[in-house]
Amino acid sequence: MGITASDPSGVTATGNSPGATTQLTGITASDLTGVTATNPHTHAASLSHMVWFIAPLHILSALLLVFLVLLHSGKGGGLSDMFGGGLGAQAAGSTVVERNLDRITVVAALIFAFASTAFALVA
Repeated sequence: MGITASDPSGVTATGNSPGATTQLTGITASDLTGVTATNPHTHAASLSHMVWFIAPLHILSALLLVFLVLLHSGKGGGLSDMFGGGLGAQAAGSTVVERNLDRITVVAALIFAFASTAFALVA
């Protein structure tokens, strides 16, 4: 388990099992004023709580990204024709709907990239 206790003067005692006690010679009770005991595994426990936030964000951004990519018009028009992207696309190049769809897709891709990076660092 690895419990470490140290005092402000720099004396450190370490125990490697839950019931272990380490004897320090030449130290009185008054020398132990301000002693703190820390468990190095508490940081890992707080990181596991972040996984509960990052994992759903990662999954939702992946599904949103797939949906948005499928909405884009390819050579055949795509599903974006449903929202008015097909009529003016031949005459004007790209419509407002296509440009907004591009912007939303880029934002979704950035959220997915940051969630992937955060998930890799935490998990």
